[in-house]
Amino acid sequence: MPPKKSKKGKPTPQLTQGQRIEVAEKICNLYAEGQLTIESCCDACGIVYRTFKEWVDRADENDEYSEVAEHYKRAKSKSEEIYMDRLSRKAKTALEKRVEGYETEEKVQETEIIERDGKVIQVPKKLKLTKKTVGPDTTAIIFALKNTDPEKFKDRYDHDVRAEGLIDYFDSLRDKGRALSKKETKARKK
Repeated sequence: MPPKKSKKGKPTPQLTQGQRIEVAEKICNLYAEGQLTIESCCDACGIVYRTFKEWVDRADENDEYSEVAEHYKRAKSKSEEIYMDRLSRKAKTALEKRVEGYETEEKVQETEIIERDGKVIQVPKKLKLTKKTVGPDTTAIIFALKNTDPEKFKDRYDHDVRAEGLIDYFDSLRDKGRALSKKETKARKK
């Protein structure tokens, strides 16, 4: 029986359970490093992503694939943890930069306007580098303060309004209203 072919026309290798687990471990170890997508990890190990996905999906119906799914689950968790850690560090660095202000170089192309053959054209003259200072961003400062010390820098304050006195007052008004309506009813009957 000839080997199955993938969509790309490459033959799909028929692997034993041990070989499948070994390939899946390699794929998952690469993926857990957090540098590559699962598709590129599969490609690097000579497996089409669709095949790997089938292995993972078959774990529910077949025990021989459960180890592959377990490796993938751990690798995915580790990869997401690395990604979130990296994203958090970048966000903190960017926020710190916005809170403190920073200097940057700006390239400005100077041009000269000349008239040639009755046409006005702009001719690039020279490239000028200028240093630009960007001051602290008020919104970034507010965000940082609210998140580092939320008790001290919060928008909402808890107001303790006790309605006990008001409830008693409205209850007494209701009772007076009932008493008056009883008196009016008696007066009308007479």
